Amino acid sequence: MKHTLYRSFLPCLAILFGICTASAQTGSAVLPSDSTEIILRAASKQATAFRANFTYASWAGPQRQEMATVDIRGERVDEIEMWPGDKQLIYRWIFDGKETWSGLMRLPGNLIVPGSWQMQKYPEGVHVAAPAPKDSDYGIDILKKALIPVHLLDNKTFDIPSDFKITATDRKQPADGHIIRTYRVEKDGQSFGELEYELDLSDGLKIISTSETGTADGQQVPALLLKSSDFKKIGGVWLPFEIQETTYEAGSSKPVLRQIHVHWAEINPILSDDAFRFVATQGSLIWDVKTSRYAFVKFPTDDQPPAPR
Repeated sequence: MKHTLYRSFLPCLAILFGICTASAQTGSAVLPSDSTEIILRAASKQATAFRANFTYASWAGPQRQEMATVDIRGERVDEIEMWPGDKQLIYRWIFDGKETWSGLMRLPGNLIVPGSWQMQKYPEGVHVAAPAPKDSDYGIDILKKALIPVHLLDNKTFDIPSDFKITATDRKQPADGHIIRTYRVEKDGQSFGELEYELDLSDGLKIISTSETGTADGQQVPALLLKSSDFKKIGGVWLPFEIQETTYEAGSSKPVLRQIHVHWAEINPILSDDAFRFVATQGSLIWDVKTSRYAFVKFPTDDQPPAPR
């Protein structure tokens, strides 16, 4: 099974809205094609890749430093995560569209060759064992959702049957001129949930906030709230340098909080295939799931560092 990045914290809006996709109708519901939707679709294509250095805080552990190179459309990634503490951990995750590499760097004091890597490789066609890295582990999904409207993030519309109706309304806030864009999913006059953005369209696209609500026992319940601020225009694209996300998992009353502070970013860098190719350093240990063993990387000479692929 080919390994791909998880699209977002909420992978399917049909699940969010509590819609059973085993409908008598086939196909997908149609999104409105008004002027705002046209603007959003055009803007969503402007950011295709990014590099970023950012601080990531989540419920899963202490505040970490992240360095990420991401091909949004190709779903390729090279992510390095540094944990704080006396015995600092450095994790790395690489996905080149076919093969997955996951592991950590050997540091002085407790490992054989400082600066080398201990990595597992999952070739194309090999199932990646759980728990496997995904973009939500490192906060990459938050940056994606801050750049591209969530319903357009993977070039798909709402994944719901065609007998459901999607309506979209715009409301302009007098104080700042921001547009409140609300999508509502309905069937037979019953609402199944909403997706709402606060947008600044005065100069390109700024996604100020994103909120999603679903249904549970006939009641509207919150699912996602994403708030962005401190926008900087990079390569013609607005990127927020402060992002806060609150998600609500089904069956839990306690929200999940995640936060990102961007230190540096580059939008649409020119990325070759080498940007997502792992090259082992001298002394690295590489685990291959096909052979179920580690291979010790030892270069014949210093000027011949072959990548174990």
